[in-house]
Amino acid sequence: MSDLQPLFSVTFPTGGYNPEISINGQTLDKEKASFDIEFEQGNPNYAHIAINDRKIYGDIVNHPIYRILLGIRSLTFNSPPGLNFEFESFRFYRFSLMPHKARGKFKLKFEFHLDMLEHNSIFLSAREFLNKFTILIGDNAFISKHLQNIDLDSDEDALKEAIYTVTTKWRNDSEKPLRYIVDSYLEIFKRAYKLILEEQKSSLNHDSLTEKFNFPPEVKTACEQYLLYFSEFLKDIGIEVTASITEEVENVILAVEPKNKEEALENISQLLQLYLQLPTSSVVNSYQPASELSFPAQKLQAQVLQLQSQLALANAEKQYLNATIQQQSNLIAQQAQTIQSQQFTAQVLVDSLQKQEDDEEELVGKIIRIKDYEAGPVSIGLPELLRRLKALFGSS
Repeated sequence: MSDLQPLFSVTFPTGGYNPEISINGQTLDKEKASFDIEFEQGNPNYAHIAINDRKIYGDIVNHPIYRILLGIRSLTFNSPPGLNFEFESFRFYRFSLMPHKARGKFKLKFEFHLDMLEHNSIFLSAREFLNKFTILIGDNAFISKHLQNIDLDSDEDALKEAIYTVTTKWRNDSEKPLRYIVDSYLEIFKRAYKLILEEQKSSLNHDSLTEKFNFPPEVKTACEQYLLYFSEFLKDIGIEVTASITEEVENVILAVEPKNKEEALENISQLLQLYLQLPTSSVVNSYQPASELSFPAQKLQAQVLQLQSQLALANAEKQYLNATIQQQSNLIAQQAQTIQSQQFTAQVLVDSLQKQEDDEEELVGKIIRIKDYEAGPVSIGLPELLRRLKALFGSS
């Protein structure tokens, strides 16, 4: 080892109780630096230091680990700046350095958090992810040489967040700086997560329908609520599915998986196209007394009316903004005119679908088109629509 001087030193000011930490002889300013320190049995030679500061992190990671650990018991970096990546919902949370029980070795421990709410339609469980992650990590020669164990540190049935730790073991005479080791590991972890994600999404796509939407921000929530009712709509015509919505950058992803694997995804896709056009159709918008509607028809009508009311509210907000702009300055009247012209209608559901269908294309094989139910005064209502769809698809 070329340098046996400890990187850290811990001292107590004369007559003081608050310890001071120095790095390479420079005392850390407690007013500017963020760190915590604990001692085993009050002994300053057995300090556990936690760092939460970008500059301090940069001052440390360019040194070899054997020097970092000289004179302290452990060092933890909480959400280290510059390394805290969040890939999809897989978040690097902290890592720690500590001596290993084997002489001349140390442990490097990483902690990751996985948002299970985001991935409940992709990973069956926290344990399934752990098994896949362990296989991929173990196959990497760089990691497998030093890997000690990979653990699930949260409840196996975690519903919100799963916590994983990866513990590695290194010789304490390595001249490699900490930055090199940590950066190498994180890149491997990120690649492993990406492979798992792609594999799971690919397998799901064979058994489910996935559609991507790009809704205007003002009506995004209202449109998502309407999409979620699609599974209930299918149930009322005899098709049992599991539906979920996730967000990917600016897009909304609707995934629909039939419980009966024999159910044709093409039928569900065509019914989705029909469902998206219902709010703009006279099938829904023609007046019918509630007493004449079946319970499934009343539920569907309520969903459509809720969507339409949310769109109307968004339009009212835009009109208010337009009036405010006009009052402020006539110089931006052109901007106000543009805002006023952007009126939201239920057509936003179809327009936001990334894969557009021709308006004249048949929606249910060669049997049903939405226009088939819009024959002016003789157009049918929701109960008849649901009855016919159930007859066509309920037994499929």
